[in-house]
Amino acid sequence: MYTKLRDVKLKTGENMEVGVVLAPDDEYAGKIKPFLDHKPGNFKWHIERCFEEPLDELETRYYIGQVNNEVICNIMIVEHGHVGILGHVFTNPDQRRKGACAGVIKAQMEDFQRRNGEALYLGTGYDGPAYHIYKSVGFESVYPRSGFMKYWANDDFETKYFAKRNTHV
Repeated sequence: MYTKLRDVKLKTGENMEVGVVLAPDDEYAGKIKPFLDHKPGNFKWHIERCFEEPLDELETRYYIGQVNNEVICNIMIVEHGHVGILGHVFTNPDQRRKGACAGVIKAQMEDFQRRNGEALYLGTGYDGPAYHIYKSVGFESVYPRSGFMKYWANDDFETKYFAKRNTHV
């Protein structure tokens, strides 16, 4: 299912439509799978499977930027229980440095917050351009000078998430 989130004006003056695809989705599988075809095999497995069928309680969302109905940018979130991993961030090389990724990630973070998302995690190179894009929307290094990053909606997320509770076997 595709949901349009917003329009973004790129630095070139072009309009980019930003939306989210909740997999599985037959229509958008034909756009997203080829766009991410450069990913290595272990990542391709998940990309293929999530478009074929629901993956139990694991939700997969693809936040995409499109110009003239062509995908130029993608950010994926796999999520369960309001906690997720952000990955597969990719912008077509000929579309980089035009604001596409910044536009998609802002829409993605707003959507995550609107859905009461609690925590996101990601891995990237420390202090590179991607690191600073993530930092601009609220991510921070898990430990100093690390590209392993976290976003928590509330400062007490970890304490609440790992609090003692009754368990059942």
